[in-house]
Amino acid sequence: MPHHRPGGSIGRKTAVENAGVPQRLGAGMAPTQAMLARAIRKRVDVLCRELRPAALGLMEAFAIPDEVLAAPIAT
Repeated sequence: MPHHRPGGSIGRKTAVENAGVPQRLGAGMAPTQAMLARAIRKRVDVLCRELRPAALGLMEAFAIPDEVLAAPIAT
């Protein structure tokens, strides 16, 4: 079900909402940059773990040459 946004619009959740960071904390405090960075990093880690089983199939599907996969940046 789509997420309802304030102001009447309906759409997808933001990365911050998906990461579980509340928009407001305690007595109206906004989340800090460090909290947002930590939540985004945590969400990226979860997504990478979910993608890992399909990684080899994706590489094969995109026909990425072995030389590129063996590049120092790819290790």
